[in-house]
Amino acid sequence: MNDPDVPLARLLEGIRPAMLKLPTRVSSVFICHCDIKPDEDDACLSLPQDLYISTLTGWTDPKLEPAIMQPMRDYYRQAFPVAVGQYITDIDVNCEDANSKVMSDTALAKFLRIREKYDPKELFHTYKAFVKTSEKINKLQISQDCRV
Repeated sequence: MNDPDVPLARLLEGIRPAMLKLPTRVSSVFICHCDIKPDEDDACLSLPQDLYISTLTGWTDPKLEPAIMQPMRDYYRQAFPVAVGQYITDIDVNCEDANSKVMSDTALAKFLRIREKYDPKELFHTYKAFVKTSEKINKLQISQDCRV
C-alpha cells in the first residue's frame, strides 16, 4: 500500500524492481486505485492509501523457493520507504525483514492501550511483531529522511 504523500516519481523508483523483476512466468502485478482515508476513531487497523500494489509469484519446484523468495523480499524492502504499510494478514512470520507496518503509529498506540486492558497477561503475544516492525520502519524512514 503506497503512502499517498509520496510523490509519484519517488513511488515508481521504490516499486520498480518488485514490479518489473518478476521471477517466474506465472508471476503477475496487481495495482488497484483505492483512495482510502480511514478515520482511526472507527478503524484502527486501516491505513491511508491511494494504491494497493502487489505481486503474485507462482512456482512448482520447491527447490526454487530460496532463489525466488529472497530477491522478492529485497525488492519489497526497497519499496518500504514509499509504502504506508501492509495488510495484517500478509505478515511473514518466517522472515521479519519482509514485513512493513500494519497500522499507523497513532493506531498502534490505541491498539496497545486496548490490548493492555483486555489481555494484560499477554495470552495473545503476537502483537509484539507489529510493535517491532513499526519501530524498524520508523528507523528506516528516519534514515531515508536524513539522506534527502
